[in-house]
Amino acid sequence: LEMDEFREAMRKIMGNIDDEEIDIIFMKVDTNCDGTVDWDEYLNYMLSEYQEKDFMHKEVSTVMFPKPMQIVPVAHCEPIMKLVFIPSQTISMEKFISLSRTGTLQFWNENFHLLRTTSTVHSKRGHLQTVWVTDMVFLKNVNMLGISSTDRDVEFFEININKCEKIFSLTGFHNCILTMDYWTDEQKAIFCTGDAGGNALIFSSLDVIQYGLFNIRSFTSKSDWIGVEYWLAVAKNVIVFTVGPTCLSLLLQALHEDWCHQIKFIPELNAVASCSASQKTGLILTTLPVSANTKPQKTMFNLRKGILCLDYSPEWNILVTGGVDHVVRVWNPYVTTNAIAIMKGHSSAVIHIFINGRIKIIISISKDKKNIRVWDLREQVCLQSIPNRYIPLGRFPITSVYYGRTQNILVCASVSLGILYGSIEQMEESQVVTSHSKPLCAALYNTNFKQVVSGCHGGIICVWDILRGDKLMQFSTSNKKGVEVTTMVFDGHGRCLITGTKDGAVKVWNFNTGVCLLELPNLKQGEITGIQYVNQKIYVCGWSKRITWYLDTKEESEREYREWKCYHSEDILSMDKYNNKLLATACYGGDIVIWNIDSGRAFCRFNAHESTLPLIPIRIFDNREVASPPKRLEGEVFKRQTRDQQRRYKKVSWATSKDTSGISRSPSRASEATSPARHRRALASAPPVLRGERVEKKRRGQVNQ
Repeated sequence: LEMDEFREAMRKIMGNIDDEEIDIIFMKVDTNCDGTVDWDEYLNYMLSEYQEKDFMHKEVSTVMFPKPMQIVPVAHCEPIMKLVFIPSQTISMEKFISLSRTGTLQFWNENFHLLRTTSTVHSKRGHLQTVWVTDMVFLKNVNMLGISSTDRDVEFFEININKCEKIFSLTGFHNCILTMDYWTDEQKAIFCTGDAGGNALIFSSLDVIQYGLFNIRSFTSKSDWIGVEYWLAVAKNVIVFTVGPTCLSLLLQALHEDWCHQIKFIPELNAVASCSASQKTGLILTTLPVSANTKPQKTMFNLRKGILCLDYSPEWNILVTGGVDHVVRVWNPYVTTNAIAIMKGHSSAVIHIFINGRIKIIISISKDKKNIRVWDLREQVCLQSIPNRYIPLGRFPITSVYYGRTQNILVCASVSLGILYGSIEQMEESQVVTSHSKPLCAALYNTNFKQVVSGCHGGIICVWDILRGDKLMQFSTSNKKGVEVTTMVFDGHGRCLITGTKDGAVKVWNFNTGVCLLELPNLKQGEITGIQYVNQKIYVCGWSKRITWYLDTKEESEREYREWKCYHSEDILSMDKYNNKLLATACYGGDIVIWNIDSGRAFCRFNAHESTLPLIPIRIFDNREVASPPKRLEGEVFKRQTRDQQRRYKKVSWATSKDTSGISRSPSRASEATSPARHRRALASAPPVLRGERVEKKRRGQVNQ
C-alpha cells in the first residue's frame, strides 16, 4: 500500500484519526523508504515494537523489594491485629506500636528492637470474659491511641515515654467496631469508624486542640446521651446529624449490607470511603456536609463480590481496591459503573492494598496464599511477585500491614513481624530524576516523529516523546555490557538511526522498534568519534585517523565502501558537515581539516596554536598502500581506474539482519595501531601545546602534497 491507500485502510480500522498520526505510523513501518508498505512489514513492525517495549519495561523496572523478608519474633503467640507508625517528634526513639488480639501493646524502635510491653484489655463485668481487640488508630496531634474491641467500645489511651494511661471511652455501640481511621491537618480532625452492622460513625472537629474531637456542645440535649463512662458517651443508635460551631457528628446507619471491612477519610474529596463484601454496597463514598443546610451525599460502587480493602492516590486522583474475586481494580472516583483498570494475578482474596502515586506502583496482598504483588500503575503489569514460601510468617494470614511511602518499607504482621525494605533507587526517584544511568553522549531531535533520541555511555539508546516527556523505547546497542555509544546521527530520511561505539562498531537501527537493520564492516578496531550522512553515504571517522564512507543502497546483497587515502596524524575526535559538500574534522593534535566530499581531498587546515589564518593541509598517506597493489580479502572486489583517478573501491557482501534474535556480524581486519589506545585515552585531556619539541618537529616533517 502507498501512503494514500494506507490512510484509507487505517481510517476503516481506527475511525477518526489525523493524517499526521497515520503518516507517522506509515514512516515507522516503511523503514526501507520505498514509499510502500505490505502486510509483512506491518506485522514485523508491530511484533518488534511490542517485543522491545516489553524488554524495555523489564530492563528499566527496578525490583521494588530486592532483599528477602526479615523476620522479627514477638513475645506472644497471638496474631498482631494492628501495626501503626509513630513520628519521631511525638515520642522519642519509639517508631512503631503493635497490638495483639488479646490486647498486648508493644513499642518498637526504628530498627524493630523491642522497647517495652504493656496490656490494654482486662476482664470486665465481674466475670471472666474473653475480649479481643479488633483495630487500633493513632491520633498523632493529641498523642493518643484509640483501640476498639469485641466489648463494643473504643478506648482512648494517652501515651508518652513511660506510661500508657486510659483517658476515656466511647461506649454504647450495638455492634462491634471493626475498623477505624483518623486524619488531621494539625488543626481540623476527622475520626470515623465502621462496625459489624455496616454502620459508619463520623466525628469532625474544626479545632481538635482547643475544643477536642468529641465536643458535647454539638448535641442538642442531654437526652441524646446514654451509657456515660468517664465524661463521654455515644449518641443513640439512630440517625444522628448534628452540626455545631466547632464540631460535626454523623451516624450513618446500615450504610452497608455486610460488615464494614475498611473505612478511610480522603481530604482531597472531603469524603469518607468505606467498603464491605456486599454486592450492592461494595464501596461507598460519603461526602461530608459543610453546613447544617446540606446533607451528606453518597456515591455507591457496585461489584458482584464486594470489596475488602481500598486506598487513594492524591497524585493521580484514583481509588484502588481489592476484593474476594482476587482482582485489583483502579477506579475513577466520579465513575461508578466500571473500573478504569483491572489487574489479575492473585489466587485468593486481596485483603490489603496500597498505592504510591509518587513512584507509580500498587502493592497488594492476598489472604490464604500470602502472595505480595507489586504492580505498575501506568502499564497495569506485575513488576514483582513474592510467593508464600518467601513469607515465613506462619500459618495465620497477614492481619495487619504498614507501608511507609517515604521510607519505602513494607511491614507485614501476623504472629510475628516481617519487614521488606525497598530499593534505594525507588526511594530517591522523586528527588533525583535522570534520563540515563550513565553520562549522555548525544541527543537528536527527529522532525518526522517529533521524538528525541538520546544515547549514553552505558550503550543505551532511549526514544522520548517530546510533547509528553514519556519514554517510548529503550534498547542496547551491543550484546556486551557497558559498550559506550560515542556518536550517532539520523539517515537522510530521518527513519533510521546510525550509531558508533567505543569498540568500533557502526550499526543502523530502526529506533522505533529497537531492531538492528545493518552492521557496517569494522575496518579499524578503534573508537568511532564521528558519523555524518551525506548524499546517500555514511561517513565514519575515529581513532583510526581515517575517514571511511559506506554507500547506503537498498540492495542487501552488496555494499560499497571506501577509505580515503589521506588521513590525520592524530586521532580524530569530531566531525561535521556543511551544505552536503564539505566535511570538517578535528583531531587530538589541534588540527581542524576541511575536506571536499566529492574528491576526498583536504584543501584547508586550521590550528589555533600555529596561526589564526588558514594553513596548508598536511596530507599524510600510507606509502605501503600507495605503492603495493591492494590486497584481496574474501568477498571483496576492486575496481581500478586511471592513475589520475586512482581510488580504491571495495565491494563487500555482509549479512543484514531484520529480526530481533540477534545482530549480524561483519568481517573485519585488524588495524595497524600507531599509538596505544589506552595511552591515548588517558592523555585525551592534555593540551597539545604540552607536546615535546621533538615530537612537534617529527610531525612537521611528514610527507606533504
